[in-house]
Amino acid sequence: MSHPIRPLKELHGAAGTTHAALYAPDPVLSGCVRAYLSRTITGAARLTPDERCNRFPPTPTCVVVWVLRGHDSRVPESGSASSERTDRLPVVFSGPHTRASSSRNPGPVHFFTMLMYPDAVQALTGLAIGPHVDRYSPFADLFDLDWQRMAREVIDAEDDRARVRSIEAFLRPRWETVQARGCGTPPSSRIGVSTADGSPRIEQWVGSVLERAPTRDGEVGERQGARRIRAWTGQTSRQLRGLARMESALIGANRSDGARRIRWSDLAAANGFSDQAHLCREFRRHIGMRPGDLVRGLAHESAWVLRIWE
Repeated sequence: MSHPIRPLKELHGAAGTTHAALYAPDPVLSGCVRAYLSRTITGAARLTPDERCNRFPPTPTCVVVWVLRGHDSRVPESGSASSERTDRLPVVFSGPHTRASSSRNPGPVHFFTMLMYPDAVQALTGLAIGPHVDRYSPFADLFDLDWQRMAREVIDAEDDRARVRSIEAFLRPRWETVQARGCGTPPSSRIGVSTADGSPRIEQWVGSVLERAPTRDGEVGERQGARRIRAWTGQTSRQLRGLARMESALIGANRSDGARRIRWSDLAAANGFSDQAHLCREFRRHIGMRPGDLVRGLAHESAWVLRIWE
């Protein structure tokens, strides 16, 4: 029986000009897919250029973006020199992002995003993750015809729920095969979105990667484990831990009512930072701003990803 597909959270912009939704994957795929995001802008003429910007936090997951209507700056426009392979399939793939990034929408747009764990992408496709860190590439350049047909079905689906169904119908048998082969991927019940409130989390996945990487044939090899972590995720264990701490802190800041009501020292202690100064340094390094400035800017339309992620 398929799981009910409904948003974990939705955001509606002023006067109905924007809409965003966050969907969790089927629990069977929770070790493969982290989440789905949908973003729609209808009344672009009533938004400023800054409000048509999308601000994305760093993420240790891979990203697949479908531009279903309009234009997003991550996908080359039809007719441009860089769009020769993508004008018929407006889909791009990226590995993990180690720093904050952004995209722009000049007019009305609807894009749909799937976040996948990098070790799952590698197990499913054999794709090396490292070359794609902080970089978008045409989907059709990297994935075979079966994956491209799935991507086309997502484009042609009638709505976002149907898109989730198409993706999961494609992934489920392939993911079950990967797990049956025992390709180092842990049971999906151990990681993913199995939290009390059903929200996506990254700490479980990071913990799973770090737990299983150093062990092979019952022996522990630190250097071998470090190489495996980088091969699976495109990052080091230190980077993964840092991004997990940062996400937890961002969620904590998002749930506050304003910068004045946050005890930054408590937020730091609760999320694994050594002290408040460490938290501030990491915010500036990963997000490019101080924690208080980020919280004060959460109401801005461009910060919808930060607001919806909880």
